[in-house]
Amino acid sequence: SQEVEVTPVALHFNDVHQYQAVFKPLVKLEADYDRMMKENQSRDNITVRWDVALNRKKLAYFFFPKDDNDLRLMPGDELKLRHRNVINRGAWEDVGVVLRFDQSEEVCLEMRGSNAPDECTVGYSVDFVWQ
Repeated sequence: SQEVEVTPVALHFNDVHQYQAVFKPLVKLEADYDRMMKENQSRDNITVRWDVALNRKKLAYFFFPKDDNDLRLMPGDELKLRHRNVINRGAWEDVGVVLRFDQSEEVCLEMRGSNAPDECTVGYSVDFVWQ
């Protein structure tokens, strides 16, 4: 890991440029850290339960266990669900939006596409999509 030197935060700033010079690198460091944490939280061998929403979009339900890491999964986050070899289809992947993530660690993901392989329930992988 590479250490980055940042300017200490002052109690008062002379102007907006000084404020921006201090906080812009801090915000970037935090964003880079969040991105690294999310990209490192992929899961494999996920079992998915499929359903159809009232708007006729596919819903994927699966358990996404928390690690010791600081998992910040929120409604509205995007996840990529993928499968290496769906029966009679080959590889498949699609992006969905988290509708729910409850304390039982079950995720409800509304898929963007309509070609979800709902006949297959095991062997999926989940990746965070950085926005």
